[in-house]
Amino acid sequence: MSGALPPGMDLCKIPAMMPPPGVIPNFENPTTLAPTIIGVSSVLTAIATVFTIGRIINNYQVRNIRIADYIIVLGWMGSVGYWISIMGLTRFHRHQWDVPACWYNGDFMKWVFVQGMFVPLGIMFSKIAILLLYLQVFTVERKMRIAIWVGIVATSLIYGYSLIVVPYFAAPHIGETWDDLLINKRPWKLTPTGAEQGSLAVLIDLYILILPFPVLSTLKLKKRRRLKLFFVFGTASLGVLASVLALVFKVKLIIDEDGTWAQAQTYICVIVENYIAVIVACMPAFAHFCEVHIGESQVFKSISSKIFVSQKTGSEGSALQKVSVDPSWKAGSSHSGASSGWKMGFIKMNGSKDGSSSHHGDSMA
Repeated sequence: MSGALPPGMDLCKIPAMMPPPGVIPNFENPTTLAPTIIGVSSVLTAIATVFTIGRIINNYQVRNIRIADYIIVLGWMGSVGYWISIMGLTRFHRHQWDVPACWYNGDFMKWVFVQGMFVPLGIMFSKIAILLLYLQVFTVERKMRIAIWVGIVATSLIYGYSLIVVPYFAAPHIGETWDDLLINKRPWKLTPTGAEQGSLAVLIDLYILILPFPVLSTLKLKKRRRLKLFFVFGTASLGVLASVLALVFKVKLIIDEDGTWAQAQTYICVIVENYIAVIVACMPAFAHFCEVHIGESQVFKSISSKIFVSQKTGSEGSALQKVSVDPSWKAGSSHSGASSGWKMGFIKMNGSKDGSSSHHGDSMA
């Protein structure tokens, strides 16, 4: 917000920032990123919620609820909390010269504090859940387990740091009010921290992406099964892309004078980063959930078979073959225990390098 103003001025008629030459402040119908933010964040909230519920239902049904499931629920809750805080500041998703100065008050600072607390909780727990997933899959590889714990500790330190500095900088101290934070501008000192944390987030995401591939590359599997494994673990690449984009806009937030516009752009990237982490952590269990409750349903099989029959003439057997489920994916088949859930690559990654069906892994949490 601009510097000192003459006493008696109506702050609701004054822009929070002087506009560029030739631009007139527009308080009534300005250009805004609010529709984009609402659309993207709402869709991702719905998708992440479906994935989280699917994971919990799947693991409950196969009696495989573990600490990772509680962790991912915390990650989902943190991400939803961050989304709600973004919705609470919807009117600020515009250029700063289109924001009335009177909007900057104690209520605004409360929302800033809430955001600062929820965003590290969401992303930290979601990424830890991914690493705990790895810990369940790679049960005997000692070096891998050590590497996973290194990732868990690093993730906890990087994001846990925010849970210490945000209350100090973004909340009023004894004897202060929320409005006082607008005067002393202490919360603004956190802005560079976002870029620093964003840089480390990119490294963590790269670490999470690369971590399983050395072991996966040594497994003797059929090409189809290998591709399925690489696809599931490769979804972590979406997290890398999201964290890189978030970092770009966090840096822009430091150098761009149009703070509200830069912040609105950052919101989009951070909400994507948070929810991608939730989705990646839930992907394997959700895949098995879909396999059991959708892929195995008679309605799905009937519709699929009709589609394939209409597309290609031939015997019904060959058409149905295209939509039949790989037996090694089925819970209770010869490739998986009755309560095993989705078998990671259809074998247990416990140091065995062969693809025999006699090795059964835990359900991917």
